[in-house]
Amino acid sequence: MDVYEGHLDVGWKVGPETAAKNRIRLPNPKKYSNEVAHALGEIWELEQVKNLWKERYSTLPGYSPYIGYYLDSIQQIGREDYMPEEADLIRSPLDNPNTIEECNFFILSNAYKFVDVNANDVAAVFKDLLHQKNPSALLFVVSLGSYCEEVAINEPEPIAKSHSRQDSTYDPNVMRRSINLFYQILTMCIHEKPKCILLLTEKRLLKERIVDQNIPFDQYFGKRRWGNPDLKCKPFAGKKTDDKKPLTNDKYIDRIVRFIIAQFENEINHYGFPKLSVIVEDNDCTDPGQIKKICLQINQALNL
Repeated sequence: MDVYEGHLDVGWKVGPETAAKNRIRLPNPKKYSNEVAHALGEIWELEQVKNLWKERYSTLPGYSPYIGYYLDSIQQIGREDYMPEEADLIRSPLDNPNTIEECNFFILSNAYKFVDVNANDVAAVFKDLLHQKNPSALLFVVSLGSYCEEVAINEPEPIAKSHSRQDSTYDPNVMRRSINLFYQILTMCIHEKPKCILLLTEKRLLKERIVDQNIPFDQYFGKRRWGNPDLKCKPFAGKKTDDKKPLTNDKYIDRIVRFIIAQFENEINHYGFPKLSVIVEDNDCTDPGQIKKICLQINQALNL
């Protein structure tokens, strides 16, 4: 990582004798960063602030779950000799919600091309991203907690028009967009029919939002028809008998996870692809040790 130090001159054309007098210099950025880090660290140490963050802001859909992680280490990050560790880089946010990241890497002798489409209009541009011909496998990653999240787009009209040209419906819900994207990928690989691996992350976040925050899953999917072909979404009959605590059962969360998996399997079966391999993880899979474990599972699925 390159660190640059300097100042910004703001001024106008003057005589040499008055140039130094009229020049304005911004403060040393390193000193400024240290002061901000110290102030943030003191605020973050307040018990009331941490409780407020834990109870409200850290669990809001769409908010970065890693802010608390960075604030816990803010004093270290603010030091002049700070160098980010691997865990820091994994959790770092993208520049903006429309960034498309693409990289190539090898894991256990398998070559991967990773494409992060994030919140972009994948329906319109994904064909341009699929450069690899005859892929041996497709790895698709979805957060289980995204069932209640929506894509924040300031100007959705152009995207809606692009969907109308493709006879598809624009839907801001992240989970439904993910399933629609999965369908689009399959149609692009319909002749090769590679193996497909589905990685579902943040099962713990799914449970937290449904049980602790009372954001019901069926509010978004129980009365909707979606998928290709359309499938009625009524996976919750039978839970009505438990009126007191209808959402605090781990089996209920497992049932929702199985329901989500079934939507992806429905797409796989519809197009005659090989059996879908599924990996479900409790958290966001940013721990390097956990990533290695997942890579071993992926490698095993590829060699079945």
